[in-house]
Amino acid sequence: MDPVDSDCAQIVAIYSWMEKPLRAEYEVGPQRFDAVTNVRRKTNIKNAVKYFEKQDPEMLPHERDAILDFLLEAFVKSRADPAYDYDKAIMCSNVCEEARFRRTTQYDWDKKNQAKRRGEGDPYDNLQAAVDRLGTALHTLGATDLFEHWKETVLDAEEGITEPKMCRCPATFQEAVVAVIEGMAAQAEAGFTSKVLLTPDEIASRAHMATQSSRNRLSIFEKLTRQIHVLFHAPIDGSEPLAFPQHVASLAKAYRSLDLPKVSDVNRKIVRNELSQLYKSAREGLEIPEAMRAIHAELFDAADATFKQPVTAIEDGQLVSRTNVEALFNQIVHPAQQVGAIARARAFLFAACERRAVRGESLDPMSFCAELFHELHAPQLETVWHARLAFIRRLKRCMDSLSNVVHLYAGRDQLASVKRLAEQLNPPGRAQWASLLWAVPPPWQEHAATACETLSHHVQSCVVNTGSLPLGPLTEEAVVDLLARLHNAKLEQLQQAQQHPDVGHPHLQGAQFALGAPRRRDRTNRPTADAFFPRLRIRRW
Repeated sequence: MDPVDSDCAQIVAIYSWMEKPLRAEYEVGPQRFDAVTNVRRKTNIKNAVKYFEKQDPEMLPHERDAILDFLLEAFVKSRADPAYDYDKAIMCSNVCEEARFRRTTQYDWDKKNQAKRRGEGDPYDNLQAAVDRLGTALHTLGATDLFEHWKETVLDAEEGITEPKMCRCPATFQEAVVAVIEGMAAQAEAGFTSKVLLTPDEIASRAHMATQSSRNRLSIFEKLTRQIHVLFHAPIDGSEPLAFPQHVASLAKAYRSLDLPKVSDVNRKIVRNELSQLYKSAREGLEIPEAMRAIHAELFDAADATFKQPVTAIEDGQLVSRTNVEALFNQIVHPAQQVGAIARARAFLFAACERRAVRGESLDPMSFCAELFHELHAPQLETVWHARLAFIRRLKRCMDSLSNVVHLYAGRDQLASVKRLAEQLNPPGRAQWASLLWAVPPPWQEHAATACETLSHHVQSCVVNTGSLPLGPLTEEAVVDLLARLHNAKLEQLQQAQQHPDVGHPHLQGAQFALGAPRRRDRTNRPTADAFFPRLRIRRW
């Protein structure tokens, strides 16, 4: 299915992605991947596409965005949960119900006529009055032809601000549309003609923006970022749809062969072997995209954690606890910046879903995150985000080095100490490392990562050079000693924060921190020892 050149091209594109069966449908056998299932899905998609292409001129921008958000959420769910069935979600009736989109009905007209009879006025008459005022101002400036063309586009065209659209919308939206056009008229009366005339979608978007609170916009933004998070954490593995047409065709042909009643056991075995090779080829092709997905997930998680980091703010004279993104949305004066952040999040979510559906890969979020911080005018948060990225890389270096050490000791006699060392790699142990590293300045983080790498290299060198390992308790003591030093650095940082509360988080400071000497004299007056092994004599190695 080729997306059409229209405003609902993105909606059509999402439906085209959903035409591809999930691999889980192949794996359960031909009873799931049959003609009935395939035809029903294609029929539902075809009907939905026809409906939305027909109704596209009737949609207001925020209605179209709501439909797009719902379909993107359904697509993300299909990647996060292989058992998710979006056959019902793709039906246009369900989409419209969830997105709260409906056409203008006789009930709307009756309601309008009743209000008019009660003397409440007709909002569309007010709209016409504002348009006439704009036309008078532009006629004075000699821009009559420009105005007539604009009026034909905005009021008379099907895509414009038509009376049926105004009729079904809430009174607040109707008043906001009139206010936008009156603002255009005021600009024209002041002598401005450049960029005064807005398109119908621009008028409707500004009116909708005026009727929404910061809390409403924050809710939409958080929902979009939550979907991005779910998509990045959905593995690219055996549950991923087959993005390559040749695999889809081969699997379908193989399963149809299995379903034939006259297939011999020998041929059936050949077909099953062919299926096994197809799955193996597909899985091998997904290893690199899966590794990149994990990296991209870490990048976005760092930005997401920065947005969700709790802060204290003063609102109405009271001290309240908010997340960074809540504080930003409450402090941004102009709603256009909030709308811009929402538009960026929606555009990136669509692009990430498209990359996942078409190429079976994840999309690098680095430029998106940087643009988002810029859109929200949050340079300090962007600094924290870069600090989190560096922290994640250093934490990974620590964990990878300790994992290598535990692997080298695997199967040895020093079980107790090695088991305790292996506990550092469990979720509680990783959480302890993460808490300590984030609480200390970046130089200490780098010191810890370098120390763990040095320990790993030292143990591995012993295996290569002497064929034996250092004693397990000594290796464990080296790690415990490093953790103790990190803990002391954390306490020092807390004391500094109490003495100088205006300094802020250590990752926002530009001061240099002393880490101490990498080597020291042993307390028992023995020869110079490695800092990792304070009671170890060199000749023991």
